[in-house]
Amino acid sequence: MDTQKVAHWVQIATGAAMLVGIGLVVWELEQSKDVAMAQLTSDGYDQYNQSLLPVMGESPSLALAKACSDPQSLTIEELIILGSYFAIVMSPIDRAYKIEQRSGLYRGLWLELLQADLPLVLLTTAGRTWWGTEKAFYPYEFQSVANAIVESSPTVGECYLIDWQRRIDEASSIN
Repeated sequence: MDTQKVAHWVQIATGAAMLVGIGLVVWELEQSKDVAMAQLTSDGYDQYNQSLLPVMGESPSLALAKACSDPQSLTIEELIILGSYFAIVMSPIDRAYKIEQRSGLYRGLWLELLQADLPLVLLTTAGRTWWGTEKAFYPYEFQSVANAIVESSPTVGECYLIDWQRRIDEASSIN
């Protein structure tokens, strides 16, 4: 009888260990799926950005500088360049958001990136105009942050580069 009791308890312990093992395998598969989804999302955004780089040409900085200094004279070509530049600025933000939504990874990173990088787009008239036409393609959370930035920045059209240049000129004149 004692051997049967021991055998019975061994079978129960073996069954429990198998269930725990199966549970761990399922958990590991879920983790792998999350990482794979994050990698696929990241790869997709990388391909998207690579397709925008040729559109931007060799010197998108010229179009960005013109957007600050003389936005009314921007050509269609320069607007295309700026649109690609702004899309590339938004790409890592959108990527972090999608990865968080799909896998739970990078929690909160998209918001930090959005608050840091979206002002670069919204501090020019061209950027605000681009955002006005493109915002529908971005999540509502992006739009609420953008609205707060636009509302808190009363100098529509003033470019951060011009302010930067002014501060450099002031610092140079002091020395």
